Amino acid sequence: MKTTKWVCGAALAIGVIATSAASAPVSINDPVFGTGSITRAESTGLDWLDVTESTGLTYDFVQAEFGSGGQFEGFRHATVAEVEALAQAFGFPGLSNTAQGSTFAAGQAAVGLLGLTCAGTCGSFWFETLGLAEVDPTSTFPSSAPQIRIAYRTQFSNEGIAGVTGWRGTGLGNESSLVGHYLVREAPPQIPLPGTLVLLLGALGGVAVMRERRQTSR
Repeated sequence: MKTTKWVCGAALAIGVIATSAASAPVSINDPVFGTGSITRAESTGLDWLDVTESTGLTYDFVQAEFGSGGQFEGFRHATVAEVEALAQAFGFPGLSNTAQGSTFAAGQAAVGLLGLTCAGTCGSFWFETLGLAEVDPTSTFPSSAPQIRIAYRTQFSNEGIAGVTGWRGTGLGNESSLVGHYLVREAPPQIPLPGTLVLLLGALGGVAVMRERRQTSR
């Protein structure tokens, strides 16, 4: 009985830990862009290229590089909703222009993985990832790309922020060395490891129970 309870408890604990680890965005390598250049967020189903890989480029230029042989082959601009889902994966409640102390750790984690595009010059003591998302023809600015800021501040108060801070024209002359692009591609399907571990532990528990019964019957 004790063995059975131990195995069931271990299965539950490992399942919870593994599920939590799988849902947190992680840094992975890419053969083209190099070590740690991709953030994989399983909850979004997407791989995110470091925003620092596309700073100083216009929206139109980046769009033209998505095809075969292009600089960003296989990628596309993320939608605002997808960037919001990414922010939530890091721990933000959503996109908002209100800084919150509770999101300081989320801001640190996000900027640490996505890349620091602006430090200090965008706002006092702020460390930021600034990037453009996909143009939405139905939005208030149908020909401009939404600029989204994910950041944290260490001076005065420890707080984080993730929100749409403005709109940027898509053509030449609208690039900035402080602003990149939120570029994504589909992430490969993941093996459901937590479920596999639980099944394995369950099988081991069954074997343990059978052994206990045999010993008792003797």
